[in-house]
Amino acid sequence: MRIADWRHPWLAEYPWPFLVEVNRRLCEAKHALHQQTSDGYSQAKTFWEQRHPQVTGIFEAASLCREIHRMAPFCFYNGNTLVAIIRDAIRPVLEKLDAEYAYILRSSIGHYVAGTIHEEEIQAILQSLPNLPAEQAE
Repeated sequence: MRIADWRHPWLAEYPWPFLVEVNRRLCEAKHALHQQTSDGYSQAKTFWEQRHPQVTGIFEAASLCREIHRMAPFCFYNGNTLVAIIRDAIRPVLEKLDAEYAYILRSSIGHYVAGTIHEEEIQAILQSLPNLPAEQAE
């Protein structure tokens, strides 16, 4: 099975309060203000709550995280928060890959969510990863 085709509720375990707590802890560690923004918080929360439980591919899950990052629901560390979430969410895939490929996927997906690589690049990376036997992708 191609990793790009693996459908799963990747983000279902991460309700909005979990994201808020991740951001709070990141801010606390860096002595930064943990506060919601007036412009993006409500929209991001609604968008996340509607979509996070859905069964999707890895690319779609990462794209949701990227979109929330762009909405900037928090004053600081939006990117770090969403990168931490997606990296944790794809752990089942990372554990099935050789270390080299796991590093490539983990790093690339983080860069995509942070906005430093584009859709075409992450899609190409996902397509280039080795296939997993069907029984491993469960």
